Amino acid sequence: GSTFLLIRSYDEARNLFALFLTINLFLILFALIVNASICYIMIRGKRYKRNRSNLFITHLSVMELIYRFLIFPLLVYLAVPSSGIQSFHCKVASFFSSTSASAIFVSLVAIAADRYHNILHPLENLKSKRKPTLLLSAVWVYSAVVSIPVVVSARAVPVLEIPEAREMTCDNCAHEKLCDIPQNSLGRSSTTFYFLLAFFIPLAVIFWLYTKVAIFLYRRGKNGMMHKVKARSKSKAVRMLTITVIGYVLSLGPYVVVAMLRSYGIFNETPFGIMFLINGLVDFAYHTSSLGNPLIYSYYNGNFRNEIVRLSSGIQSFQCKVVSFFSHVSASAIFISLVAIAADRYQNIVHPLANLKSNRKPSLLLIVVWVYATVVSIPTVFSVKAVPASEIPEAKGMTCDADCAGKKLCEIPQNSLGRFSTTLYFLLAFVIQLVVIFIFYNKIAIFLHNRGKNGMMHKVAVRSTSKAIRMLIITVLGYMISLGPRVVVAVLRSYGIFNGTSFAAMFLFHALVDFASYSSSMGNPLIYSYYNGDFRKEIVRVCRRKKKKKLPHMQ
Repeated sequence: GSTFLLIRSYDEARNLFALFLTINLFLILFALIVNASICYIMIRGKRYKRNRSNLFITHLSVMELIYRFLIFPLLVYLAVPSSGIQSFHCKVASFFSSTSASAIFVSLVAIAADRYHNILHPLENLKSKRKPTLLLSAVWVYSAVVSIPVVVSARAVPVLEIPEAREMTCDNCAHEKLCDIPQNSLGRSSTTFYFLLAFFIPLAVIFWLYTKVAIFLYRRGKNGMMHKVKARSKSKAVRMLTITVIGYVLSLGPYVVVAMLRSYGIFNETPFGIMFLINGLVDFAYHTSSLGNPLIYSYYNGNFRNEIVRLSSGIQSFQCKVVSFFSHVSASAIFISLVAIAADRYQNIVHPLANLKSNRKPSLLLIVVWVYATVVSIPTVFSVKAVPASEIPEAKGMTCDADCAGKKLCEIPQNSLGRFSTTLYFLLAFVIQLVVIFIFYNKIAIFLHNRGKNGMMHKVAVRSTSKAIRMLIITVLGYMISLGPRVVVAVLRSYGIFNGTSFAAMFLFHALVDFASYSSSMGNPLIYSYYNGDFRKEIVRVCRRKKKKKLPHMQ
């Protein structure tokens, strides 16, 4: 049965379904992140090849990712009553969900068997030629076979025929359907068969294997036939896997047990409130299954914890590179855009006829701007990384407690790569652009001066064009004053120029640089509105239009 049905009215059902779905989605999102971390660590270091246990632990995480990405959306769709739900849809969803749940417990059996042979019969285990792919295939074949009866019994049932929906008031539910296992002989036999072969028997086998391993380690450690450190290490590994099994039992077990009890009609007379609570807890526990494997494994495995720390450090550096990429590319694109504007003004004033005949598309120019901006930013992006706060030169004079030990900041190191990247960016994204802009506007100024002096251009046209050019020059100066200090300071810092500067002076200096950088957004619109009469008129017109819209409402 679905938690969605355990409400007294259809409106309540929609609201509570949305609430439960939101909670479960947050849980699943977190589970996806940690399972993806396990897969990345296992695959990157090829840990899954070391032994079969690691292979099946990786297999569990991969299976969780596939299940949550591909199957969970289908289950959410089928949880909402709809006239379009067919028995075929229910059987497909039941096959994937039942097979994946069964595969988890069978994989845990395979892990327990591998630990048993590795500890009790290490020589036989080394001689074994069983291929891991064959074991994985056997797991999935077994899981699919034991799920067949449940798949056969699952079907689309009218909402009002489901026991939990008897007390629910719904005016439009006559043709609505949901997936369910009927409370008949087929339903009871299929759920019981699945409970025994996919849940109970695998648990019994796991318990038997780990009990034998625990007894063996206890006796060997007591008799001195195995070094205590080695025995303790193996015991810890077995304890980790045992707790993993218990975690899966507590998360997936209630779902299997409740499904079987429902098929026998055990809950038909249960009060509505109690059934609502039971199903809510079962669904929540079911979605926590994705967290059991990675969290327990990371707690008991020191090497895995170190890999997680290393991965998180790599993620921090990746975040620094992403931020650096966007900030440097956008700043570079501003100066290149100013070059494009200066080139356009030059062609339009000095060579107007050639400019009219030009077939260059503006979209192509924009693409060139962003491609160039991206290319010149690549060295800086490569050099930036996450650095502990205590290792940053400006932080040497700063007093900080123990909390600073694990804190990191984005920084370009003071090494050859850092100096090369900042210098290259300074030249290609700042200096060369300013030089080109200066050449263009200098040529325009000389051209306008000569034409106005010789009377070859009307004085009004010269004055108007000069005013436009002056506006653009001031815009360039505004961007240079606002964005320039950040670029220059980055170059100087990479060469260690400020290493001997006091902390207070550096703090004030960086604050002024940051303030200037943030003021860059104001330069273009303010200068453009001051020098362009048409732009000012448009601003006034927009303001008046807004006032006219507000007047009727105020009256």
